[in-house]
Amino acid sequence: MLFKLEPDGHSAKKVPVQLGAASVQLIEIKSGLQPGDKVIVSDMSKYDGVAAIVLR
Repeated sequence: MLFKLEPDGHSAKKVPVQLGAASVQLIEIKSGLQPGDKVIVSDMSKYDGVAAIVLR
């Protein structure tokens, strides 16, 4: 699961994502995201039980 930014840019929603091959710099996204989607790549583990967040 990753947090995907909503179009308003002020919130993010958790979405299921299937990952594929990975290297040091790249990770293949097999499903769950579309080209141009923006995601939060920081450690969000403290929000494991949260479905959506508001960004400030």
